[in-house]
Parts: sequence; C-alpha cells; structure tokens
Amino acid sequence: MGYAISKGTRHPEEAWDFLQFMAGPEGSRIALEEGGLATGWNSVISDPEIQKKYPELKKMAVQAHYVVNRPAVPWYGEFSSMLAEELHKALTGKLSPKEALDEAAAKARKIKKAN
Repeated sequence: MGYAISKGTRHPEEAWDFLQFMAGPEGSRIALEEGGLATGWNSVISDPEIQKKYPELKKMAVQAHYVVNRPAVPWYGEFSSMLAEELHKALTGKLSPKEALDEAAAKARKIKKAN
C-alpha cells in the first residue's frame, strides 16, 4: 500500500507526520491488528504479543526475502493485466504453461514496442 500527500492539502506538515506514523512500526501494528494488513517491520513481527496473536505472521514474513519490486515502466499496468490473463489460461487448462508463457512473452514484446 502506498501513502501519499495530496498536492492541494492545507496541512502538509500534519499530513507528513501522519504518513510517517502510519508507515512506521506503530502505525503498521495498528494496521495489522485492526485491518489485518501484514507488516514488514521486524520489530512488530518479533514482538512476543504479536507472535502469540498471529502465529502465522512469522512464517509469512519469510516471504519478504523474495520480494521483487514491480518494474518502473509506464506500460506496467497493461503488461500486468495481460500476464494475468495468460497465466489464467494456463491455470484453467486452456493453454499449456509453455503456450501461455510463450504467448505472454510475445504480447509483452508488442506492448513494450508500442510504448
């Protein structure tokens, strides 16, 4: 989830303080406990009280080692939708995994070239 401050805000300092709070450990803990949003803060994950309430969180946190940022390209949205469609075809058996990935690669090249 990304936080942002509106360009037209009348309270930029307060907005920045709020953003820092929500993105920090304390806000992340509140988001976890009240909204069910997983935290990336080791200090929250390793808290014994949190581990007792959410024993699965420690296992989930291992996945953070494998996170890869989305590419910073203007056509990512179009690419992502197309890739989801092609992967769905493989998962539902409409195409073999190889066929779906070959199709996705060909379409990705076209999207990149068009942009």
